Amino acid sequence: MRKQGITRAKPMLPRILYIDQMIREGKYPNTTSLSSMYDTSRRTIERDIDYMKNQLGCPIAYDHKRRGYYYTEPTFSLPAITISESELFALCVAEKAMEHYRATPLYKPLAAAFEKILSVLPDEVSAGYSWLNPDVTFLDQSHTRILPGIWEEVSKAMFTGREITISYRKPGDNAGSRRTVRPYHMLSYGGEWYLAAYCCTRGEVRSFALSRMEEALVSQTPFEKPADFSITDYLGSQFGITREEGEHTVVVEFSGGAAPFIRERVWQREQEVVELPGGGVRLRFTAGSLVEVRRWILSWGGAAKVIEPESLVRDMASEVCAMRELYEKTNGK
Repeated sequence: MRKQGITRAKPMLPRILYIDQMIREGKYPNTTSLSSMYDTSRRTIERDIDYMKNQLGCPIAYDHKRRGYYYTEPTFSLPAITISESELFALCVAEKAMEHYRATPLYKPLAAAFEKILSVLPDEVSAGYSWLNPDVTFLDQSHTRILPGIWEEVSKAMFTGREITISYRKPGDNAGSRRTVRPYHMLSYGGEWYLAAYCCTRGEVRSFALSRMEEALVSQTPFEKPADFSITDYLGSQFGITREEGEHTVVVEFSGGAAPFIRERVWQREQEVVELPGGGVRLRFTAGSLVEVRRWILSWGGAAKVIEPESLVRDMASEVCAMRELYEKTNGK
């Protein structure tokens, strides 16, 4: 069973850098002053000192008269923390990417974590490059709204391994429903966050959109996630987030105008692209659901023609007829 009350350990590196700084400045820090500074136990500081001695080779000794630590070799310095230009650039791009989540509850903890990363970079690296604010922009995409309280409760349930009771409303459902679920995995897709969880009401794993949760409350009931649960197996032949029974072989032909856009992307992990006479392409892949495949094909308009499966061909023909009637009525007014 999962042990309760376990807390995440605070990062060691910032403490070690601070201990080294205090010693090199001749301030003779001790376990009491250091533990007070970092709001941690004296035992934790003792472990940090041992790590510096035994793993980093720091010549640390304790001065009983001054009641603090010092270096027996005054010229000693910690091994340099190196970071390549490409690594620093990637770090700065990641900071830009955070803006993509500004409207979500994820932004504040991301920003706080990033500040901690920057705090341990050497000063010469932080100031030595002119491209710390790179010319990189992430354009906003549509995203759903998640109540901050929902995000907090779901993340708490994930962290502690406890069941969570949610009030969930599907699109078009006026009443909604109340369910108790066991959270297994969170995933982001198309501007929405989903929770893959075992539904105690339905007796199976299902996906729940966080934006459709109106209430959430972590219970006191712990659970163990099955050792054989795999998010990859759960999603199956993924084309989007929707899951249905069975799999479908999808074949779509694209005109020459759309072909370059099809070639340059991976639409599904096991896709097959075949060149056609005249510059078009045929795309073949397997999908566990046709719901999002249908929407995707419609987005290509007349540049895409479904070949398989037959059920999707019929659905697309029906959809096109409905759209034609809609616009004919509009033009007739």
